[in-house]
Amino acid sequence: MKTLQFAFILLGLNFTFAQSVSSNTSLTLDDLLDTMTENLECTSITNVSSPNNASINSQNFNSFGSFQFQNEQNFAFESGIVLATADASNLQSIIFSGNNLWPGDADLDALIQENNTVNATVLEFDFTPFRNKLSVDYIFASKEYPLFVCNFADTFAFIVSGPGISDVNPYDHDANPNTAEVNLDLGGKNIATLHGTTIPVNPSNVHNHTCGPGSLGEFALSQYYDDQSSGNNVLSFDGQTNPLTAEIDLIPGESYHIKLVIADRGDSAFDSAVFIDADSFEIGRIPEDLPYDPSLPVNLPDCWNATDGANYNIVDTCSDNSENYLQLYGGNYSIETAAIDAGSLTEIIVSWEMLNGCEDAAEAGENLIIEYFDGSDWQFLDEIDPVDIQSTNSDEDNDWMFVEYIINEGLSENFMLRFKRENGNNLEDDISIANLVISDNPISTEDFITEVFEIYPNPATNFIEIETKNTSLIENIQVFDLNGKLIKSKNYLSNNKFTLNIEDLNTGVYFAKIKSAGKSEVKKFIKK
Repeated sequence: MKTLQFAFILLGLNFTFAQSVSSNTSLTLDDLLDTMTENLECTSITNVSSPNNASINSQNFNSFGSFQFQNEQNFAFESGIVLATADASNLQSIIFSGNNLWPGDADLDALIQENNTVNATVLEFDFTPFRNKLSVDYIFASKEYPLFVCNFADTFAFIVSGPGISDVNPYDHDANPNTAEVNLDLGGKNIATLHGTTIPVNPSNVHNHTCGPGSLGEFALSQYYDDQSSGNNVLSFDGQTNPLTAEIDLIPGESYHIKLVIADRGDSAFDSAVFIDADSFEIGRIPEDLPYDPSLPVNLPDCWNATDGANYNIVDTCSDNSENYLQLYGGNYSIETAAIDAGSLTEIIVSWEMLNGCEDAAEAGENLIIEYFDGSDWQFLDEIDPVDIQSTNSDEDNDWMFVEYIINEGLSENFMLRFKRENGNNLEDDISIANLVISDNPISTEDFITEVFEIYPNPATNFIEIETKNTSLIENIQVFDLNGKLIKSKNYLSNNKFTLNIEDLNTGVYFAKIKSAGKSEVKKFIKK
């Protein structure tokens, strides 16, 4: 019946499309991920693969690629990755796949509770997040709209696996409130579900049609269907969802795996695609999120730009918690961060921790110069004499100095930070930098005092003790995450020692801002 209806449609329609979208299906898998991350090697994404797609199944086309829209008001995303159940090279002329059949996907079979998916396209990779949450925006589009939504559930899944994530999770495959959820082992958790539910994303679960009793699409959630942009000739798909968000909490520094997969349900006649927004795919980057955990892989030269003869290294010694950090030796050179888009911001906050002389102390005059790029030229930010930087004489006795700058001019789409050394004797002196954060969320704008407070144990599991090293009283304690978000606050303590409960915090790195006598100090601690 579906094929007869399709033949009738072809006779009655004149296909015209606005030329506002282009796609590129000739990219390598690494290049494809580069379109999402700006620089793949700065994101700890590895082992990128596509074990199932059109081209490896002897089709004469590719079913995945990148997409780019030009001044299109009827599509929410400008660029990103597209996975399709058909040829993805021309997104405005996907009409009929006919007998172009290749295998489906077992995980999607399980999600729709039918063993009949075909034409699956899969993209998989491992990654190490530098932030505690993954959040990705996407749009599902299909030619099953509008006629076949009651029975044909072409489906997309975004499966994340790794520490803290169960392989077995409940799913409401048909959105039917009268049937029980099914517990499925997908080797991870599918986060491509409708907000606040366990309902998978497919045309049968998202549409604005009336389906008969007992049909697969009877209980669809119409509020997620984009009836305004659907069928507007921007794409050849006849319907699409509103922008949806897949999100999940992660443990920074741990290793995770992602599987993106889409497939047709039942036949290959009418195709579907998922569009993943490049701007939303953010797992943290080096150097914006300089590694703070010794297990993180770091290949600094791939993520920074350095002049010839630069003397630097990533090391994990001389740190309270054996952290990785950037060690800048003496010499005449500069090292820059990768470019960051700050063009839409009114101010940006740059902060890091510093230590002088992990191996050999830098002497007075062997200064560190900090500059930022405003899109056309380098602007002076500060010059720091090593004698003003906290120093250490052993691996067991050190305290990193926290510094922070607010920049509210010269912000551009090509913002970079540069560290320069113009003196020093190569490897005979060093200045170290850790936990570099570039964001629009300040942790503090006050002056900092040092050697006043201590936190122990660190790392900690359930509680940390915060104690003054003198007779001053603690007035206020605030805890921030790595993005500068305030997590908790304790006021009017009036004591020189306080026990802070951190059982409710996710595993990761946090900053405790402690206020006493009108001054503040920021201390870093790790929740195990």
